[in-house]
Amino acid sequence: RTVISPDPSLKLNEVGIPFEVAKILTVAEKVNTINLKRMKELVAKTEYPAANYILRPDGKRKRIVEELRDELVEELDIGYSVERHLVDGDVVLFNRHPSLHRANLMAHFVKVIPGRTFRMHPAICDPYNADFDGDEMNIHAPQTEEARAEAKVLLNVNTNLFSPKNNMNYFGCRQDAVSGNYMLNESEISKEDASQLLWQTGAHSFNLNKMNKGSDILGKIVPKEIATKDMDYSGFKEHKGTFVKVSDEKLGREETMELIGKVFSLGTIFLSKIGFSISLEDLDVPQAVKDKNLKIIDVAEEKVQKIIESYYDKSMELIPGLSAEETRETKVLQVLNGVRTDVGGNIKNGFSKDSMASKMIMSGAKGSILNISQIAGSIGQQVLNGRRIDFGYTGRTLSFFKKGDLSPGAGGFVYSSFMTGMKPQEFFFGSMTGRDGLMDTALRTPKSGYLYRRLANALQDLIMAYDGTVRDASGSIVQFVYGLDGVDVSAKHLNKKVAPGEAIGVVTAQSFGESSTQMVLNTFHHAGVAEVQVTTGLPRIIEILDARKMPKTPAMEVYLSKDFNNEKDARIVAEKIKEVKLKEVISDIAIDFGSKKIKIGIDAKALKSVHISLDKAIESLGEKGFDVKKLSDGMVLDMNKEDFKTIYKTKESIKEVILTGIKKITQVLVVKRGRDFVILTAGSNLKDVMEFKGVDADRIISNDLHETTKILGIEASRQLIISELNKVLNSQGLSVDPKHAMLVADTMTAAGSVKGITRMGIIGDKNSILARASFETPVKQFVQATKTGKQDELKSVIENIILNQPVPVGTGLPGLLVKVTGSLAADKKGKGK
Repeated sequence: RTVISPDPSLKLNEVGIPFEVAKILTVAEKVNTINLKRMKELVAKTEYPAANYILRPDGKRKRIVEELRDELVEELDIGYSVERHLVDGDVVLFNRHPSLHRANLMAHFVKVIPGRTFRMHPAICDPYNADFDGDEMNIHAPQTEEARAEAKVLLNVNTNLFSPKNNMNYFGCRQDAVSGNYMLNESEISKEDASQLLWQTGAHSFNLNKMNKGSDILGKIVPKEIATKDMDYSGFKEHKGTFVKVSDEKLGREETMELIGKVFSLGTIFLSKIGFSISLEDLDVPQAVKDKNLKIIDVAEEKVQKIIESYYDKSMELIPGLSAEETRETKVLQVLNGVRTDVGGNIKNGFSKDSMASKMIMSGAKGSILNISQIAGSIGQQVLNGRRIDFGYTGRTLSFFKKGDLSPGAGGFVYSSFMTGMKPQEFFFGSMTGRDGLMDTALRTPKSGYLYRRLANALQDLIMAYDGTVRDASGSIVQFVYGLDGVDVSAKHLNKKVAPGEAIGVVTAQSFGESSTQMVLNTFHHAGVAEVQVTTGLPRIIEILDARKMPKTPAMEVYLSKDFNNEKDARIVAEKIKEVKLKEVISDIAIDFGSKKIKIGIDAKALKSVHISLDKAIESLGEKGFDVKKLSDGMVLDMNKEDFKTIYKTKESIKEVILTGIKKITQVLVVKRGRDFVILTAGSNLKDVMEFKGVDADRIISNDLHETTKILGIEASRQLIISELNKVLNSQGLSVDPKHAMLVADTMTAAGSVKGITRMGIIGDKNSILARASFETPVKQFVQATKTGKQDELKSVIENIILNQPVPVGTGLPGLLVKVTGSLAADKKGKGK
């Protein structure tokens, strides 16, 4: 294990290894008639490349030391093994922790070079998630012929060009190669420079003019079969490589990898030639742009002031379902978040196109306009828990603001830029949100790690059977056709089917596990959007996969039938299905101690807005067992038989009585989606809402798994798992092929009920005792199995690893059928077997 550093002169599937390492790591080579002479020479040598040990056929291991050297050279014979130093062309496994998906461990070919670090091609960094700020990586040298064959064929970097998560290309141009190719694209170079550049890149035959457009140079290294007129470097970027897919289809994998290497070199070599550096001036904008920014901020300040005034004089229009304070904060946040966007747009227009920073951003190598607008413009609003910075002292955020100060500056708006530096209070607010980010990262790692471990344990034995079905270890079918078409995600562009024996369960577990490390923990929407709060991000994924009995934020999407699908009716339906408690329509409530009565004053305006009359309210209270009489401005409850304790209790409990609407629906919001008006609700009650007049019962979605199963059946909850998982992934900007969500959903619902990926759910249903015990609660599993005399069939993965046997997955799945001939066959017949 040692530090890694970049070396773009290597091939993509090579790894540079220091001499010191090559002398210690050895490879066992069997001595046969062909290599006997070469092996004897290795044992005789003292300098690299030599050998460290020899292995006798009886298993005895001898270290090669000076005194024994000649003796061992003589002794060496066919059948011995020699443990020789690593040499160029040997295959080794290269790995970086944390190993979250299979591309964190790939096979590279050795290139022994001076230096003290492992060298790798920078285009290979992405799947390893490696950078060169001091990362360390591990190397393993496979010792047996089978291991080497498997490494070369299955683990080879070339084999892993496309991700099994979403079919994107792992390797391609990044950072320097991208900005280099971008700058080459917009320049013009002479014949001499161009031929030097192409030759260094590894191109051989090419025709050049006296002056050449940079964009034509790329065409000289891309083969004719795939070249197009509008082709440019961006088709070779990592993740987005459209040309990489075309090349893989038409030219094959080896040539495609060569091509990626060449396009990469083209960018880096050109960039090294012309140079690339950044100074502070590159990050600044002209004074005129800064003045315009100040105007943008002034306009926003005025808007905020108006919102605050309208809050105090009660003229502000409330957002449905939000209180006055929440409405005010939401509106203020919308305005202040808009500042960042406007300042960004202004800076984009005024930012010099010739600055190196601009080239870096425009090429898509690194950085964004947001970075520049925070450096040169304004850092903007600090958002904590989806709100502005809350009051930490009594009625104010920090002790030197006035009490009740709601202005942008007091709520965490940072006017300064990084270039000018922040004021103390701004720095403090910035530190608050910074701390929040660090906390998020520190808590996310263990959460997503445990999620991955559970997924891997639950899905480890799912394999592609020879008949094209997906089955678990006991042979039960989980999917009749993998992902509805049986196509391998990593070979989608070639339309290739998944190979039998492929551990697709583990691939799915890794696709979710690796993605979940990039999700956010805090579940807030883009701050300042009026919407029903819904759990998203990692907590929602965990909630779905646990199959929790109650989601944290139950919600529904209610579509309306034809006649009600307009704004006015949608509003009315929404107001009617929202549950209205008595406390929402009362203006005051008091106990009259003399006559032992509870007097309730009713707010006529509130009553009207919830579509209910006073008589109806009294009637529904009567149904709930409260004997209330109507007064001119409200109602009265006579309790002269009760003691005061009961009267107090009743006064509190009557406030919670639901007068109208559907139980559990606490908040409603009407939104327009395409042609439809949809009611979003907080709280879920499928059965009652489906029966409500005006609701389209065929198009109603609840995010509560168990409620959906109970009312609509298991197929509906399978579909719900798929769409909810994909919804979260999309909201986080992550791309995971829908086939993976499908496999998870099918595994969770295969038994006919929804089972979570927990020790009580799917993992608890496994047949293997060792598999359950190795996950959680081992003692319980062993005691239970011993009491009932259970046997372990050793059909799946983990049990076989525990017993050091090949796993029945992948290359360990097929057995070999051997025809027994000769004397052995005769023996068997004789014994009558």
